[in-house]
This record gives sequence, structure tokens and C-alpha cells, in this order.
Amino acid sequence: MRTTLQTINTKILGNLNRLTEDMGKLNETISSQRQMSTPSDSPTNLASALGLRTDLAEIKQYRTNLQYGASFIDASQNSLQQIKDGLIRGKVLALNAINSAMSTENRTAMAMEVANLFEQAVTLANTQVNGKFIFGGYRTAGYDELEPTPFVIGQADGYRITGNAPATLDAGLTGAGVNGGAIAAGDLTINGIAIGAVGASGGASRGLFMDKAAAAVTAINLETPATTVSASLTTLYAGGNATNNGGGDTAVSFDLNGVAVNFTVPAGTSAANVALLTVGAVNAVAGQTGVRAAIGDGSNGGAVNAVVLTNSRAGDASAIDVANMAPAGAPALIGFGNFTQAADAGHNTGRITLTSSAAFTVASPNNPADDTVLDALGLGGGGKGFADDPGDGIVRQGYPLDSGALVINGIPVGAAAADGVSDVFAESSASAKAAAINAVSDRTGVSAVVIPITLLAGGPVQSGTLGSGDLVINGVDIFDVATTAVPKDADSAVLKAINAKAPLSGVAATRDSEGRILLTPYDTSSGLGRNLHLQTSANGESMLQLNSGASGPQDKVYFASVQLRSTRRFTLETTPTTAASLEPGLAAIGLEGGLLRTGEASDNGGDGKLTVQRIMTQDGNVRYTGDRDNDIAVKVGKRNTLDISKNGQAAVMDTGVFTALKDLENYLLGQRFTSVTGFARVGDVNSTLDSGTTGLANEEELVNGTFTVKVSDHAVDPPRELTFKIEVDVAVDSPATIADRINGIPGISAAWNTDGYLEIVSDDGERYTFSLENDSSKFLSAAGITPEVIQQQALDRSLVAIETAMQSLTSQVSDFGARANRIDIQNQIYDNLELATSENLSEMQDTDMLEALMKFRSKETAYQAALSTAARIMQLSLVNFL
Repeated sequence: MRTTLQTINTKILGNLNRLTEDMGKLNETISSQRQMSTPSDSPTNLASALGLRTDLAEIKQYRTNLQYGASFIDASQNSLQQIKDGLIRGKVLALNAINSAMSTENRTAMAMEVANLFEQAVTLANTQVNGKFIFGGYRTAGYDELEPTPFVIGQADGYRITGNAPATLDAGLTGAGVNGGAIAAGDLTINGIAIGAVGASGGASRGLFMDKAAAAVTAINLETPATTVSASLTTLYAGGNATNNGGGDTAVSFDLNGVAVNFTVPAGTSAANVALLTVGAVNAVAGQTGVRAAIGDGSNGGAVNAVVLTNSRAGDASAIDVANMAPAGAPALIGFGNFTQAADAGHNTGRITLTSSAAFTVASPNNPADDTVLDALGLGGGGKGFADDPGDGIVRQGYPLDSGALVINGIPVGAAAADGVSDVFAESSASAKAAAINAVSDRTGVSAVVIPITLLAGGPVQSGTLGSGDLVINGVDIFDVATTAVPKDADSAVLKAINAKAPLSGVAATRDSEGRILLTPYDTSSGLGRNLHLQTSANGESMLQLNSGASGPQDKVYFASVQLRSTRRFTLETTPTTAASLEPGLAAIGLEGGLLRTGEASDNGGDGKLTVQRIMTQDGNVRYTGDRDNDIAVKVGKRNTLDISKNGQAAVMDTGVFTALKDLENYLLGQRFTSVTGFARVGDVNSTLDSGTTGLANEEELVNGTFTVKVSDHAVDPPRELTFKIEVDVAVDSPATIADRINGIPGISAAWNTDGYLEIVSDDGERYTFSLENDSSKFLSAAGITPEVIQQQALDRSLVAIETAMQSLTSQVSDFGARANRIDIQNQIYDNLELATSENLSEMQDTDMLEALMKFRSKETAYQAALSTAARIMQLSLVNFL
């Protein structure tokens, strides 16, 4: 085949172009120092290089994370170390303060410095790095006006709300007067058990349907074993009409239930005024007799101008006894003579009283939309018992917490079960409700504690004899052995009797300087929230005056209250009743009724909803608002993280630093003590203080007087304060009786220990604190308990607490040091890894300059040679052509 000039020219140009292209690629390689500029250069190598570049970028990010972590660790270590330095200074101050030469002014100045150390510790705990709190856990940011920082001074630990104690309850539910209508069998149920028929009344007896009431009691009591509810009547006796006193002055006297009644009817007194004088005389001694009197009016069981006598306690069917009436003409004058009358179908108030040891429900299932059947028993109209709507056909007694009636954060609370310690309404006690709430606290985040009952008598103990039945506490007869009481219980006979039964009743007693009895829970664990059930006879109530303002025999149930707590805001819900918008679930824990009852600004009464978003203030406390469960961590690998700080609960709060500093401040100021042990040893705790044989120091200086005990309960806001005066009578009191009286004060315990020293201790140091003041009797100083001793012992305890907190902080600082070491090790690992990855990437993508230059020179020489050769060929071809 003949080669043409055009073919030769095309080949020459093609070869020169390839050489030019090769030199261009080599030039780009040399200038960029990269072997590959496009995927086509080396697809396999380029993919590997891109992977290595990604690895290098991740390594750099991880190293940045480590640097960030190192700054957190350094800041955490520095903060904890400075907090520890503050504790060291506090320890020095405590050691100086223990010196007895220090004055009150010196210690007050020290307290001011400790207060500054306390605030400085909180500030250090709120340290930030790059705008993030180092001890916030996962909550390094996102704080608000209510929770401005992780550590907040003066707030309780979380959100709290305290329910009001349910109203004091009569043990029995007493209705208004029954009406004359019949009740068909099954129209009435008690606790779901049908009650038999109750026939219509034969007619009212002076306005009262006594026979209908008696028939209802009979029908209800036939089902008592099944319903657990019994019914009773209240005794009523109506005399005949009083008459005019047409003769001279008449001195009337008689014994009413063994109590003398005496009065004079002046000559010429009208029948109406004779009845009025009789009623006044009977009511003057009603506290001793348990019987009250009224003037008949034709509608209250008595005729006009007749005297009507009734037992003052509803449901008391016992006999009213009148004896020794004098003079002989008195019965005709006042309308009644000697008699003994118990409740029966013709002698009752026309009202029924229902009683049970547990909460109960009375309903009319066949008439659920109205109170017709309940009206027939005097139980309709609403407002009776618990959360009772008018016209709903239901009435309840007790304060139950039914299953699902209370919903916390969307989780229903189960029904409260009997607490095992209360003798009545045991499922309605604060203990029972707290247990039901705590059973779901792991799901709701809300827990419950109880605020126990304290009951102070309305007046001092009176003189007289107390016997069986005069006082029954939680089902325990206190005076089953007759006890003689003196005014104000000066010999502590009443206290000894109550406290001797405290292990059985669960209630201890003390008395103040006025002689008033104070009852408090004896058992500080399971019985703290039990009900207080007081039953007093007329004689017992008159002498002890326990039920303030009451007269005659009483049967009362007092309830403790429930406090709810959570680290976060929470919501309570219940379904309001239809008519009155009552809130049963909230009422069961004393939180119904809206803002005025709960103090929560957003709470509207009757809507069935309560959002707790107000943080309770608590003086001297530090609240941690950050994340309590998680620690701050940085990513140091695709699936690996490294903890760089601890949440504030673990790193700071659990060390006890804030408590140690605040307690030291309080002790330096001489306040908020939690325990003291006297240094004076007693020889005989039962000898009277004037006997000279007690062995107490300076016992000859003891005099009649008082000292004051102040107890603060910090679980509520503001703290509940109880100031109690203990009276000392050296001729009657012994070291044991004084200790018993202190022991009965809520929140503290007192006893002479086995070594003979008096110990006074808070039942819960975080909750109850006390102070002892104004010792005019010199008893405390004789026992070796002076303000200086209390303060010295408190400062000794403070030193121990500070030392413990310092050790905990040292451990925390060491732990952060270990974290810093892990950061350093991880940095070294990434140093080596980055170097190795960079070398691999360099081998894969970087240009070997010497090799590239040699290749370029070779291509350049080839290009020049090819160009020279092409010129000759083209010259020869041209000559041949010409």
C-alpha cells in the first residue's frame, strides 16, 4: 500500500499530540504534587485515597472533641479543687470556733465568712465552659427563669406540694331526720349489698319519725356482717309540759347520769321559764353527763314547754338516767321525774347514724339520678360525707382514694389499701394514700411523704378520776386502770398512762406549761401517717379537753396530710363530679378547690386538673436542677464516647459539701441543731428533782420553772414551727418525767441513755431541727445541756461532716484526673493514627517529584526528537513532491 504525504503528516501530528498530552499530565502532576486529579487517573487508588481523607477528617474532629473535653475536665478539676479549698477554710474556722474562748460575736463573724464560702461553692458548681454548665449532665444548657442554673440556693429539692389534712371526721355518718316514706327492698344498698324493705312510718311523734328511724336501723343491721356498716339511734327522752310555779321558790335537784343538777325556780315563774331554767341547768353540766337539753316546740320530739333530753353524741343509744329527784313536787313542775331510758322506736331523735371501720358507700341503684331514697334516710341533698353531689343518689363516708381517681403525669394511681396500723378508715389514712402513690412513682416520677398529725388539747387537764372508756386512742383503752388526775397533770399521771400504752396505740403524749396535752405519733416509720382516732366519754372529754371546743362524749378521727415531691413539674388529674364539679381524686389528698387551696397560680377549682410548677422555697438548701442520670461525653470514635464530666448530683451534691457548709454556718449562729448529749450523769432517773439523790450536777440549784423547746419542720414552706414550754416542778418531777415530756414533742426524741446522760435527737436531721431556750428551772444546765455544750457538740459533728465532704471531693478530683489521663492517652493514639493515615494517603496520592521530573525530561527529549525527525521527513516529502 502506498503511503501518502497526508498519512505521514497525520501520524506525525498524532505522535506529537500524545507527547504533548503526556508532558501536560506530568506538568500537572508536578505542579499539584498529586498523582491523581480525576477519577479516571486511577479509580481504585482514588477511592482508597478518599477513604483515607475521610478518616483524617474524623480524626481531626475527634481530636477537637478531645480538646473540648480536656477544657471541661480542667474546669471541673479546678472548680472541685476550689470548692475543697473552701471546705478547708471552713474546717479551720470550725476548729477555731470550738475554742471556748471564742465569743458570740467572733462566731457570728465566722458564720458570715462561712456563708460566703457556701455561696462561692455554689458559684463554682455553676461554672460554664463556652456557655455550657460543666456539671449539668446532658442539661448543659436550656435553663429558664424557674431553673436559671444547675445549682439554685434557697429552693427545695424539686417540686413539692402539701395537701391539706382532711377535715376531722365523726366516726359515724349522721343524717338529717328521716321522713315517713317507705323504702322498697333493694332500693338502698350499702357497699353494694342490698338492704331489705323499710316500711312507712305510722306517723310523726311530735315532728320526728321515730318508728321509721328504728325500722331503718333494724333493716341495715341485718346486713351488717356483709356491709361492715352498722346503724344506731340517738337516745331522746321528752318530758311532759312544765307548769307554772304557783308556790314559793323551789330548789330542784336530781342526778343526771350520776352528775348532780341543781337550780332554783323562783316563785311565780311561768311554765315556759320553768322549762328554760331546767334546760339551762342540764346544759351547764352537759360536759360531764353527755346529755343536752332543749325546749320542746312540737317538732323536735317534745311538746311545747316540755324539756327534751338527748345524748349529745350522735349515734349514742345508751340510756339517759335521772335519779334522786327532789323535792316531791319537782316532777310536776319540770315535767319529768326519775327515769332510765335507752333509745327505742319511741325514744330517738329520728336520725340514724352509720358507722364502720372503713370508708363506705350508701347508694340507691334503682334511682341513680336523684336522692329520693337517700332523702328518706335523711342522707340526701349533697354535702354529706365525701365529695357528695346533690341528686346523685350516692353518699360516702371517709376519704377514700379509689383506683384511677387520681392520675399523675398520665399514670392512674391504684386504690389505697388499708395501712395496717389505723383502727378506723385505714384505707383513707395518709400512710395508705402515700403507699398507693409511691407504688407507681417509678413511672410518674412523683413520690409521696406524710406530714404527721399533732393534736394539742384545747385546755389544761382538770382534776378528777379517769377510768375505763374515758379515753380510747386508736382502739386502746388508756385508763383501764383508774387514774387520778390533778390540775394541769402536774404529777404527769395522765402522761404516764398515755405513754405506757404508746407501743399499742401508736401515740405518745407530752404537755405544755399550761397543762395541755399534746398527742403525736409514737411510731416514726409505718405509723407516721396513721389516723388518730379519739374516743372520749363525757367525763374524759371534760377532764382532758382533747377535742377542742367539744362538749360531752366524742368519737373523732383526725387525719395526717400527704406531700407530693418530684424533680420536675407534674400534673394531677381527676374526673370532677357532675353537678358540683367536686374533685374526688384531688380531694382525697387535700388538693381540691383551686388556687386559694393549693397556691398554684394556674389551678382552677372544679376543673379536675392541677399542674404543680411552683418550686418550694427552703432556706439554706441547694437544689440541683440538672440531669441527675447522665454524664457529659464526647465522641471519640464512630461508636465510642468518652466521659469528660460528671453530672452535678454525683460530682457535687453527693459529696455533702453544701450541707456541711450550711450546717457549720447555722451552728456558728447557734441555731438549727439536730442532737445533743448532756455531760452531767444522772444517778437515779426516777427520784424527784428535790430529793438530792438524782446525782445531777448542781441539783440543789434546781427550782420550779420552765424551759422552751422550739422545733422546726422544714418539709413545708414556710417551716412549721412548734414552740413548747416544758414545766418543771422539782417536788413532783424526776429526770425521767422531764425526758418523757421532751420525747413527746413532734420531731424529736429524748431519753437518758444507758450511761446516764440525757440525749435529745431529731427524728430526721434533714427535716426537724430544734433549739432549747429560756431555762428558768435550771434543769437543762443541771443535765449538762447548755447553749455552749449544744454548740460545741454541733461544731464537732460539723468537723466530721466537713472531713467526709473533703474526702469525697478528693475522690472526685482524682476521678477527673483519671479522665484527663484517658484524654491524653486518646490524643496519643490519634497522633499515631493521624501520622500513619497521612503516610498512607501520601503514598497513594502524592507525587514522587524526582521520578516525575525524569519522566517529563524523557518526554521532552522524545518530543524534540520526534519534531526534528518529522521536519526531515516533511522536507524530503516536499522535495519528492516538487
